[in-house]
Amino acid sequence: LIVAFFNVVMMFVGNFDIHPILFVGQGMLFASFAMLVVAGPGLLAKETMQSLSTWTYGVTFLLSTACFVAAMTYISAADMSLLGRFSIVCSSLIGFVFMKRARMEKGMLAFVGLFGTLVWVAYFVPTEVRIPVYTLIFFFSFFQALQAFISETHKTNNLATSISQRLRVTAFIMTATSVTFIVFLAVMSGLQSALDVNMYGLAPTFKQFV
Repeated sequence: LIVAFFNVVMMFVGNFDIHPILFVGQGMLFASFAMLVVAGPGLLAKETMQSLSTWTYGVTFLLSTACFVAAMTYISAADMSLLGRFSIVCSSLIGFVFMKRARMEKGMLAFVGLFGTLVWVAYFVPTEVRIPVYTLIFFFSFFQALQAFISETHKTNNLATSISQRLRVTAFIMTATSVTFIVFLAVMSGLQSALDVNMYGLAPTFKQFV
């Protein structure tokens, strides 16, 4: 339900002169500030910002959001909500192949049902946009799966024992992610303006930063 609501919000944002990726980055930045106020000063702040996993998570989040926004230019929010579940397939395969997780037989029926639903929805994607949509959905799902495993293996996050510590770690991860977002978009926007090139909506204009 939350993911579907997010997809609808992104579609709504796209109807105005608001860049959706910048909207996500700025929203995350303000949310992280609010979480830091609630968590207050304390342990694990320095360790979180120095962790490679924190910044890797930020990069994968940026890439998955870029793929998400690009895919939404071709298909509806409802289709994106369904096809985005391919990330579950990617997570299961990565967990089984690279993390040596045992396959749970009880979940196989649900897995097969999910995969069948994805194939059914993908079949009705218009022929002329199938290649870009399938490509973007694959990379979106792959980066989403990486985010899940980075969160799971994030050493500082695993060291947090109280709610305030977990809030603080999450806030600093979100700060790193949103800063990565905004700096990247600023560079892309500058290149777009200086070189006068079309980046197909992935880079905002300077006006959209205000």
